[in-house]
Amino acid sequence: MTTQEKIDSLCRDFLQRNGRNFTSVRRSGRIGWESVLPRGAAYSEAVLRVNDRAELHKVAYSHARDMIVAMNIPFRVRISLTGKCSCTDSRTVFVATEMFDDGKLSPGEAVDIFTGLTVHEGCHLLYTDFSVIGMAGNRIVADLSNLIEDERIEMLCGEERPGLSNFLACTKYYYFDRHSSRHIDPPAGRRQERTCRLFNSILALIRYTGALDMDDVAEFVDILLKVREIVVPYPRTTAETLEAAEKIYSIIRDFYEQEKDQGEVGDAPGNGGGQETGAGPAPRRRGRTVEREMSDCLDGILSSLEKSFSGNSCDGSYALDPSMMSCTVREDGCRFGRALSGEIEIGVQDGVNICLPEPSKELYEDSLERVRRFIPAMANALRGNGADRRAEIRGLRSGMLDTGRLAEAVQGVENIYRMETVSRADRLAVCVLVDESGSMYGEKMQSARDAAVLLNEALSSVRNVDLFIYGHTTEGRSFVKLKAYREGRKPADRYALGGIGADDCNVDSLAIREAACRVRAATREKCLFFVISDGAPCEPPQNVRKAVRELSKSGFTFVSIGIDFISEAGMMYDNHVSMTDMTRFAPELGKLIKKAIMTTQR
Repeated sequence: MTTQEKIDSLCRDFLQRNGRNFTSVRRSGRIGWESVLPRGAAYSEAVLRVNDRAELHKVAYSHARDMIVAMNIPFRVRISLTGKCSCTDSRTVFVATEMFDDGKLSPGEAVDIFTGLTVHEGCHLLYTDFSVIGMAGNRIVADLSNLIEDERIEMLCGEERPGLSNFLACTKYYYFDRHSSRHIDPPAGRRQERTCRLFNSILALIRYTGALDMDDVAEFVDILLKVREIVVPYPRTTAETLEAAEKIYSIIRDFYEQEKDQGEVGDAPGNGGGQETGAGPAPRRRGRTVEREMSDCLDGILSSLEKSFSGNSCDGSYALDPSMMSCTVREDGCRFGRALSGEIEIGVQDGVNICLPEPSKELYEDSLERVRRFIPAMANALRGNGADRRAEIRGLRSGMLDTGRLAEAVQGVENIYRMETVSRADRLAVCVLVDESGSMYGEKMQSARDAAVLLNEALSSVRNVDLFIYGHTTEGRSFVKLKAYREGRKPADRYALGGIGADDCNVDSLAIREAACRVRAATREKCLFFVISDGAPCEPPQNVRKAVRELSKSGFTFVSIGIDFISEAGMMYDNHVSMTDMTRFAPELGKLIKKAIMTTQR
């Protein structure tokens, strides 16, 4: 085969991918509805109707989430836009949003690219063996393995889910174009080192044949043919992609050492000068030293690859680089992005974030052990107040037919009907708001957790009481953080209360107003509102007093449960209970709740 024939064979896509974006897609058995779109129109234009940037993000997120659902991944998947979440019961895909700030893209194109990124990460969850990912011996092998794995999972998606391939194509085109502008298209009058150009040629050969530079192909034609032989037939498993990456790395390493021997590559810092020709490769260049030198040489390209192409699907905590987030997602400490991802909920009150706590079975059981013997004292105080009473009235002239008096009906007796009545038990909502500020650290926090666990255990079986439990602190001193531990009859993890812990500051008035809003959204019943704190809000006590007085007019009765109260309780609350002796505290609290129940119907 002549050199030109070799070049021509390399320029032909050996994977026979589709269109200018080099995406694998099954061509048979498809409806092909996308052909009705205007030429050049974004794939998502058919469903896109937005008025502002925030709404565009919401539509894109919803669209991407629908695609994840359509992929039928056999476990729960969360899409994170900030990477600041930690999930223990699901897999998370972390997706960049920087494309929404690119003025060159139409809204539909931005949605397509974002959806493509999400689908790509979803493919990792479906097809990638994550136990193999960490086996790469060094950074270069890891990036080569990711490169080959990315193509493998997209090929599988194109075969099994061809309708998603257009999203992958848009993403591939967008990010490869950006990578090319940074590291493949050389600045005027400059050429990259040969090792860098070889690496980019391998990247283009595997992922985007259209980006191959003809001069580089001619220069590295024999090496590129060896690379192609390694990936044909294409790896079918993650383990095979790692094996292929290691073989390709060996080729690049041999080339790099040859270039160094010939003086084409500068010595890495601390290596000194070159060596005489023919002396053979120096032992100090082997192993880790060569890996470090190659990594330094390819650092710019590897960093670009890791930012643009590497997968970000994993379990547990992760953080996206801020440069990969749009301005809308990044603003206010990523508040909008976190809310869109379901990590937090933006409260009704300005500056309040609602979040779900991390449960702790150990701390919950620890508190339960201390309060267990006091639970009956509170439960006894409430006994007999939770049952609806049914009664049946007979001998009526209208209502439901009394089947026991059919004979009398034949005789023309009129009062043969009956009616059932239900005497509704008095109902009440109980809300508990726990101060989780730094001043509550230590024994105070333990006592507050004990009180919350006591109320949770004692009231769980009382049918006519809806229990709401919240904790509050601040988040970076910019927002009030309200933790929703239990909200009425909603399903809740009982061990969530074990997550009660001291944190930052406390703005009681905002937390009280937000908790009251959430109670009112769930029930219109009168509410007994307990505030467990040490009486040291990070705001004037008048603010708390004002919130308490206003909400008292809306069916809320406030009771302060003081733990080593610092300020005068009467400055903020009309009713106050000191939590000093649990033996007396539990029944006293039960009597307060019973009294509130008895007065709700007055």
